[in-house]
Amino acid sequence: MKKINTPFLKIFGVVLLVLLSSCDFNKVSDAADDFRLIIGLEPIHTTPSVLITDATTGDLISGNVTITFAGQNGADVIDIYSDPISQDEVSDGILNFGIDNSLAPSESSPVKIQLILEANGYQQKSRTIIITEEGSPDFYVKMLKENSGPYPDGIQKTTNTQGSAGNDGAIQENFVVESPSNQDGNGTSLEVPEGSVFLGANGSPLRGSLRTELTYYNPSADKVFELLPFELTDNDGNPIQAAGVNTIRIMDENGNLATSLEAMSKQKAASAGEISVSFSLPDGFKKPDGSSVKIGDEIFIFTFSHSFQLTEVVSETVEVLANGKTGVVFNTTTLPYAVVTGYALTELSASCPAQLTIERNGNSGALIGSAYSTGFFVEVQIGSSNNEFTFIAPNAEVNIDIQTATTTHSVTANFCAQPNVTVNLPTPPPNIIDSSVNITLGCAAPDEKISITDLPAASVAYRKSSAAVGTPWRLAENLEWEYDEDEQALTGVGFNITGVEQDEEYTFKVSFDGNTYQQDVAITGSSVTYEETINEDICQ
Repeated sequence: MKKINTPFLKIFGVVLLVLLSSCDFNKVSDAADDFRLIIGLEPIHTTPSVLITDATTGDLISGNVTITFAGQNGADVIDIYSDPISQDEVSDGILNFGIDNSLAPSESSPVKIQLILEANGYQQKSRTIIITEEGSPDFYVKMLKENSGPYPDGIQKTTNTQGSAGNDGAIQENFVVESPSNQDGNGTSLEVPEGSVFLGANGSPLRGSLRTELTYYNPSADKVFELLPFELTDNDGNPIQAAGVNTIRIMDENGNLATSLEAMSKQKAASAGEISVSFSLPDGFKKPDGSSVKIGDEIFIFTFSHSFQLTEVVSETVEVLANGKTGVVFNTTTLPYAVVTGYALTELSASCPAQLTIERNGNSGALIGSAYSTGFFVEVQIGSSNNEFTFIAPNAEVNIDIQTATTTHSVTANFCAQPNVTVNLPTPPPNIIDSSVNITLGCAAPDEKISITDLPAASVAYRKSSAAVGTPWRLAENLEWEYDEDEQALTGVGFNITGVEQDEEYTFKVSFDGNTYQQDVAITGSSVTYEETINEDICQ
């Protein structure tokens, strides 16, 4: 619901009463003709922005993306009118929202919101954003296209149609799905015994031909865990160093998705109602303390539900598998969406606290990047007013990538040997500048004005117009909306952009309340002005 400027309505009401009491109905008519509602939007202290991109191309997703807000503070999400929302939809890859002003995020009391993103043709994705201060923090989410191989390195999807369920839902014969199918490589296998019954979300059994999709994420591939549909952390937020990750999707011929498992009959198979997942460990996989995993050691199995929640953690013993490889077998009477084998990185696991200190050397603005090694991935985010980032790392060589406006700078370090690592970013070229931009706003109809006092939970994304495919979009900082009291209209917005090339053209995307206005503008110097015409119902 839009919140109308109450003082304005009261004043207008007084005018009407005075005019009515004088019985001059011509003046009443004139006042009504001049009447224009001014929407007085409340300031919102915390307004995150999320750029949603295609994992392969790196560009903003242009189709509809539905976002459900969940997790610890999912109920505290609001729209630009300060009304609570549980879901939103964007079509430009830019998500803006607010956090209820009753919350004041801090390092000791962070706001945590789980975003569950769905888009046609893409894998469903879960991402929890953690907000530690008021303002307009930036976040980035990559979504992977579904069934559009070849997949990026390290992702192997196997589809199997051998399974079949009878009219009672019972699996008629044992079937096994292996991924990768070439057992010379690392991978997993899923075994389903006859007599098992898969149930859909409505509790009804799946029937007929079954389609099983087993997707394996190889921990030896660089940054492969960045593309997982869920976050590789335990319930305390500790990262998991994984020796293997698998997602499991089983559907019947009517497209019903299996979400649970039971045994219809154990007369045919004593193991009915229990699936078995086996992982072959990558050669040389090490524990968080740096020691090699050996036969007889314990390793942990983490299972995640279809709602991306960590549901179970059990320990299993490393053994020699049927294919001769070293690995682990996990039997379960539930049907997890994902099965992960590995170790949570905590103080008890002999992992190490890690701190990055950034020497900017003229690189202004927010910085993003990643820290990764075999089976490990952490996203690095450093705000424009900050130069440090801390996390937990395994006792291994960790690769650090930091993205600047012009390049990606990489270093390698073992944080157990060197807890604090300084990253000296390269000095940007002399034609790279920062600039302040001011947009003059107007309405398409010349007799209309933008009838709001502020526009919170909005953002401006920008990128060089001639940028190569995959060049990341960045978000402008310090948005200030300009309301003219005399005109009773929103007339403009000012903001700062960093690391842009002088005399080059940039594309700006102004996004608010599900609307986006795009324009190409030349960066002529440290101050740039251009005009944008708004054609929305906020114009009156």
